[in-house]
Amino acid sequence: MRPTGNSAFDSYKLDTLKRLEQEQEEFEQFLARLREAKDKSEFDQFMDDRARQNDVDTGDTGPTQA
Repeated sequence: MRPTGNSAFDSYKLDTLKRLEQEQEEFEQFLARLREAKDKSEFDQFMDDRARQNDVDTGDTGPTQA
């Protein structure tokens, strides 16, 4: 970053750029958490569907009452 000659503006610009970089990092972490949650949800749904299909294929209707 080239200095402009105005120390107050240069300081403001540096602080603003640091803040924006921090916000970008936090947003990217937020997006990563969203992707992980979506992946987990889709995987859990797949496993549930697979378990239900296996129950249908084997004729298992679930717990029986005595």
